[in-house]
Amino acid sequence: MNKIKNLFRFLFLLAFLVLLILRLEDAQPWGFEGHKKITEVAIDLILNLDKFNKIEQSKLDFLKKFLSENKNIIIERCIEPDMVRSEDKDEQYNHFIDIDRYGAYPFNELPRDKKVAIEKFGFETVQKNGFLPWRISDFTDSLAYSISKDDKEKMLKYFSWLAHYVEDAHQPLHVTENYDGQLTNQPGIHSRFETELVKYLMRNDELKFDIKRLKNELQRNSIVGDRVNFAFGIVLESYKFINDILNADNYAKSLIPPEKLYRVEKRDGRTRYIYSEEYYSIMAGKLKDLVYDRMTRASIRLATLWLTALAESSNYK
Repeated sequence: MNKIKNLFRFLFLLAFLVLLILRLEDAQPWGFEGHKKITEVAIDLILNLDKFNKIEQSKLDFLKKFLSENKNIIIERCIEPDMVRSEDKDEQYNHFIDIDRYGAYPFNELPRDKKVAIEKFGFETVQKNGFLPWRISDFTDSLAYSISKDDKEKMLKYFSWLAHYVEDAHQPLHVTENYDGQLTNQPGIHSRFETELVKYLMRNDELKFDIKRLKNELQRNSIVGDRVNFAFGIVLESYKFINDILNADNYAKSLIPPEKLYRVEKRDGRTRYIYSEEYYSIMAGKLKDLVYDRMTRASIRLATLWLTALAESSNYK
């Protein structure tokens, strides 16, 4: 009887792991490697800070100690928002904003105040188009509150989840209706850019993160007052790079015969198109600097928002 019970436990665990792996394969903004690397760099930037703005040294030391002790946990948990999306259907709307559904750049038809935006367009429309900038602002506030209460569990969540949302905002295909090239006959570009290209660049050691230089950039920043406008600024900046990605995809495809562009793989009842190394080599030549720019800016902005939450935590006491 015990052997049968143990066998059932083993089969249950095996099935759970298989489902988990499949779920993770489907949810990879910036790729898991990309998300984790951006978060790691942000932590390293703060750990190398001597001072920042007007933050008291004791508070900065507290933050550095917390990040040092929990570095691996925060890095691992920064992908958590993707992992809960299958259970929490509303979570998907926090990872993007299709801002080009609100007129022309810089999309002033969309009020930056969330309540006013909902009053103007209706909750369902605003939700369908994505909540990302407001989510960044809300989670910065939530992190500040959790720091004020010295609530370690909540701090771990908000450090990690805020990282994820800031990183998503720096991915240009998270801020457009044409998020997967479906409007320009380029289906699958979302994953090819943010997951496979990043993995290609990291595998070939083409992304070098100079912590000392990036730390100097961070030290030129200030505590963020208006987090909503700060987040929308990131979105508008990201939007400018969408055509670079789409053009690079078309260029790479134009140089490679269709039979050498990708192979078709059927797995788990789905058809996958696995693009060639030659394709990613061409994409890397066109987009390496863009990927590096978006990832490093994400690390610096994330560190800035973490420091902002630290500075404002005293407002809750």
